[in-house]
Amino acid sequence: MIPKNLRLYVGGEGRERKVLLENRKTNTGLLLQGDVCAQLHSSELNEIRSLCERVTDVYASIGVLTIMSEDEGECRYLSLVTACNSTGKLGDAEILAVTDVLFVEIKEGDPVEFTSACKHYLTQGTFFFGITEQGDSYDLTVNFQNKVNRQSKVDSRFLWNRSLLTHPLKFFSAYTTWFASLICGSVSVCTVYAGANQARAAVISRVSSERAGARFQVRGVDDGGSVANFVETEQILQLGDKMCSFLQIRGSVPVFWEQSGLQVGSHKLTMTRGYELTQMAYDKHMTVLKNNYGMVMILNLLSSKPNTDECYLSHQYQAHQADSIHDDVLIRNFDYHSVVRSGKMELLAPLYKDIETFVGYAGFFRKSGVDCQGIQEGVLRTNCLDCIDRTNSVQKYISHRVLYKQLEYIGATPQIEKFAAAIDKCWHSNANLVSRAYCGTGALKTAGGKMGKLTDATRSFKRAIKNNFLDDERQEAIEELLMYPSKPLSPVISKCERFLPSSFVDGLLAESRDFSQKIPIRVSVGTWNSNGGRIQKEDKKKLADWLLDAPAVTRSRNVDLMSDDLSAVDISLDDKLASFGYVDRSATNLSDSPDVVVIGLQELVDLTAGNIVSSSQSKRSQWSSWFQDILCRESSYILISSLQLVGVCLFVFVKSNHVQYCTDICIESIKTGLKGKTGNKGGVVISFNLYSTSLCFVCAHLAAGQTAVNERNKHYDSISEKAILTNGMELDDHDYVFWCGDFNYRIDLPNHQIRDLVKESCWHDLQCADQLTVQRNMGKVFQGFNEGPLDFAPTYKYDLNSDYYDTSDKFRSPAWCDRVLWRCKERTRFMDTLTPGTLLYYGYTDIKSSDHRPVLAVIDIEVRKIDLDRKLSLYNKVFGGIGPPNPTVCVKCSPIPGRPIVDLATLVKAILEEMKKFGEIYLVRVPEGIIHFTFKHSASAVHALQMDEREVLHHMLDVSLESTAADWQLLLALEPPTVKFRLTPINQLLETMMQNSSTIDSSTTTTTSSGYDQDTTTVSSSSDYSSSDGEEEEGYEPVVLTSLPKKAPPPRPPPPARPPPPKLSEDPIYAEPIRSGSTTSRAPPAEDYSDYRATMAANNNGAIDVPLNPPRPARPARPPQMQTRKSFLAQKGESAREFIAEKLSSNSSSDQMQISDPYGFDRKSELKKFDDGTMKISLDDGRVIMYEKGSEPLMMDPEARPARPARPPGRPPPTTTTTEVDGPISEVCAVPEPEDVYTSEMISPPPRPSSSSRPNPPSRPSPPSRPDTAPFRPDTAPFQPNAGPPRRPSRPNPVELSRAGEGYSEPQSFSNPAYAELNCIRSRGTLGSTIELAPPAPVYENPGVLEQGGPARLARPPRPSRPSRPS
Repeated sequence: MIPKNLRLYVGGEGRERKVLLENRKTNTGLLLQGDVCAQLHSSELNEIRSLCERVTDVYASIGVLTIMSEDEGECRYLSLVTACNSTGKLGDAEILAVTDVLFVEIKEGDPVEFTSACKHYLTQGTFFFGITEQGDSYDLTVNFQNKVNRQSKVDSRFLWNRSLLTHPLKFFSAYTTWFASLICGSVSVCTVYAGANQARAAVISRVSSERAGARFQVRGVDDGGSVANFVETEQILQLGDKMCSFLQIRGSVPVFWEQSGLQVGSHKLTMTRGYELTQMAYDKHMTVLKNNYGMVMILNLLSSKPNTDECYLSHQYQAHQADSIHDDVLIRNFDYHSVVRSGKMELLAPLYKDIETFVGYAGFFRKSGVDCQGIQEGVLRTNCLDCIDRTNSVQKYISHRVLYKQLEYIGATPQIEKFAAAIDKCWHSNANLVSRAYCGTGALKTAGGKMGKLTDATRSFKRAIKNNFLDDERQEAIEELLMYPSKPLSPVISKCERFLPSSFVDGLLAESRDFSQKIPIRVSVGTWNSNGGRIQKEDKKKLADWLLDAPAVTRSRNVDLMSDDLSAVDISLDDKLASFGYVDRSATNLSDSPDVVVIGLQELVDLTAGNIVSSSQSKRSQWSSWFQDILCRESSYILISSLQLVGVCLFVFVKSNHVQYCTDICIESIKTGLKGKTGNKGGVVISFNLYSTSLCFVCAHLAAGQTAVNERNKHYDSISEKAILTNGMELDDHDYVFWCGDFNYRIDLPNHQIRDLVKESCWHDLQCADQLTVQRNMGKVFQGFNEGPLDFAPTYKYDLNSDYYDTSDKFRSPAWCDRVLWRCKERTRFMDTLTPGTLLYYGYTDIKSSDHRPVLAVIDIEVRKIDLDRKLSLYNKVFGGIGPPNPTVCVKCSPIPGRPIVDLATLVKAILEEMKKFGEIYLVRVPEGIIHFTFKHSASAVHALQMDEREVLHHMLDVSLESTAADWQLLLALEPPTVKFRLTPINQLLETMMQNSSTIDSSTTTTTSSGYDQDTTTVSSSSDYSSSDGEEEEGYEPVVLTSLPKKAPPPRPPPPARPPPPKLSEDPIYAEPIRSGSTTSRAPPAEDYSDYRATMAANNNGAIDVPLNPPRPARPARPPQMQTRKSFLAQKGESAREFIAEKLSSNSSSDQMQISDPYGFDRKSELKKFDDGTMKISLDDGRVIMYEKGSEPLMMDPEARPARPARPPGRPPPTTTTTEVDGPISEVCAVPEPEDVYTSEMISPPPRPSSSSRPNPPSRPSPPSRPDTAPFRPDTAPFQPNAGPPRRPSRPNPVELSRAGEGYSEPQSFSNPAYAELNCIRSRGTLGSTIELAPPAPVYENPGVLEQGGPARLARPPRPSRPSRPS
């Protein structure tokens, strides 16, 4: 059985909410409260545990999940594994699969709302962790070769809870005691018997968390070289002290590609980056593989069928490898679908023959005992489109071919069939789990025959539904689990810095002005409706006039019109097209080439039904090559990205000297046609960071029509709202946003008037009637955007190859449909406002191949460039201001010789008051005599160092930070290279911190000579304290845990004075039966005890003598499991007295009730009431009680019984006790309320008959006297709840209770014997009534105990023999 080593406690509310995790093996605790995480010693654990309530026991903890909510802010949850399945053992570790998790709120937030997606994703059966026999975490992230060879403790590529560990690692580095290392993928372990030995066969697949995501959500490679669905699979064999493993890897094609939109049947692929940028990422990926695995050989299983997207992707893959700097990487192309159509694995033999030499040279890892006898020097990288089904089949085949060599090493070749069957089973499970992790369903091609085809068809259908419609939730869960930032705060902050504390990020942003400089960048944005992408050959040569020469040509034309002196003309007008528009005459460098060229085309293809459903991408590639050839006339330009949505297409080119500074490139397309269902209208978005400034470009084609103004506005709003990029940024989050396209806004004037104004060049009058200008002034669209003056003729609608406006039958009005607008982000909290942009040119060029004229805008902007040397020099300043991640200071107190000695509790109070001056304190601990103060803010901990070498209450203080210098300065050591190369460094950061971690935190290994012991006492503090920003926080006090020496307990105060007896109540009061031969009686319940004694004192003439003992303490609350069982009376809300009265007054001849005893005795009795008022009660112990309404007291005469065992020697003979009651018994005795608890001693056992042949034993000694403060207890065995009825002697015959001249009939049912006997006592007698009770006479097993005054145990009577069964 898998042990649950961790126990969860929760206590407090709001800011004082505490979550405590107890390690039951080490008897230590982990306290999480607010922003603080602290390890507790056993003495501290006991104190905090007393403030909390136990919740449940768990198998493991996987970290602290932090979720940013707009409403709640930062919410934290402790993530716990509450259910798991064992998959086998590796060494001394048990490998477990997560099946259920629990998220416990630490800081605000609703765990159900924020963690439901994470819980569903974590419990799908693809997450695994290991626990050693010592209870520590077993690391599954590292393959066996790296464990032995590199001594690696963690491989953060496969550590899926790495982000959940960032918060605890701020406070301590020894995390394996509390948190498990979680991997995603598959772990399958099988046991194989090789003769008399037991061997293990296992397959472990580790899915990378660096570019994690759902199938259609994440594809290809990223800027850092990480690919989607990267999986490391290890085949392990172990027999005795010999172990070997063979590694294979898989991953998406390492180029920039995506699959967007509905993917059913044939998959549509989109290449999202230019070739040069893709080559850079491809080389990074191969560099990472060679560093981790050595030699690499690629198995490309993509289809080679012509004119398919998969074939195009395969060609791009091969081209990038051919141009790669890693020419030593081998590639083998194998069209799996064309060769292995029937699913026969033997058809893979030619493939293995080609790679057999490489596999043999690479080898596999071998180990004997602790000695490494060989390593694997190379790895096979297999891929198909999804890296799921085809890859599973090929890797499984290769592993079976390597299996024989592994068996030769461990010496188990005779059992090859057993091992082959075990490995086949492991690979089958591996295929399903890896497929489920990426696609959400099991793998295909795992079984043959008709059932296999039916299973594949079912899973294919499920995949299509899940991946197209349900993957958004899975992607959200992955991002929450890995804590991806929702959006970048600023390009000034790199990806790695977003994972650092928020105080560091704020401090770095505040200093950003000191390490960033502004540099000018020229951006050229052009737009053209190309009328189906058709252009004449002579017009292709004239594209340069539009994209490069238009500003200079327009300026030269203006100079020519102003002066006859052509010496000022920069460019000859010969062979140049006419260009018109606004030119900044003050600009002197118009001929300089732009740094960024953005070109937007509309109607690149004809908007037919076929193209709308599936448009060809061939024209996009064709136009891209034309544009690049033209732009490279003077400078080198590189296409960083392009995107096409039916006819809308956007290209972004950047000068080659800026390409290395282009990062975080994202694309998005938004459909607006037919209410967002078709792409005949819509927009495409491309955004990226140039240096440390974010740029966003939008190309849109809005609704057409003279009167469709509102529809165009809706299209603009739809694009603005839905354009949420993959990095979480929206359009308004960027520093610069540029819009271009065919917006289709018209001029609200008559057609003939527009044409007349155009002839007169009355641009201002036309612009006043321009729909876009009017809508902007009304604030409906493009709020805050800038546009140049419309000093050129309307660009729509011309006759083809003509300078005349539309002369067709439709006779459309001219309009400025093609526009360019831009906006600069306003000043933020930390960043200065960039220049809004200087417009140098805005006009059009006469290219007559379309009914639109191409428009171009040239704008000078500013971008921030980071000076890395200056930024790194500010790191120490920023870190020094915010303090270490762990805001805890340690205070060692040394007494000054010759000064009075102060106890530690007083000293802690005094130092606490001084520390509160520096900021808000969450926790105070004194482990091993060293005082630990944990502040809310790290800066407060740094300021608290001022208390060093100060004197407080005759003690000198030695104040230091709890964080070691290595832990704190580690951030400084690791961050600079990662900032430089723009990689995500959280993996390297956590890996180094974990590798440098010690088994015990520094706070627990510190020794002291103060002489204080480690006992725990609570030190209270009542004064308020202030936060670091000066605002006082009320209603919260720090948790103070101090290890102080125990003091002698103070003398017990005298008992309080006894209250005067209250007045006699009219209600009857309960008194228990008096035991024979004793003057003590059982005390009533605590709430009725005072009334009981008052009544007894009032009856001065009565014969009942009750000693005045101290009040009985209040009865403890029943356990929860007992509170659920209620008696009949408690359910009905009646008292026992009312119940009996109801039965007496009832006219029915027979009433039967079943009343359950609250402690599980379930005794049953029968009560029968007759018409004449006579009642008969038959108890379950054989007694019968008879009485009649208004009768005299009854006499109880025992009936003859069978002989019993001999009485123990020294036992006194039974006697009869006569008790006189002065006054009505109904006023002396009362029936208890149903809430009271009854035991077996409330009812005396039946009397025992005398026997002349039996000697009279000596009288029974009285029980020893008890202290006044102890509650009354019976002299028999103590009562055990839920222990069942006590042992009884054999059941005697019924006792006949008779009265002269009176008879009785059969009994009825009554459940509680206490009520029955009390009802017998509570008869309607008069004063002077006498009741004779017979004392109990049970048989005891240990009569010697009676002489010592201890409890005795009743002897179990012999069970009668069972009659023999007839043959």
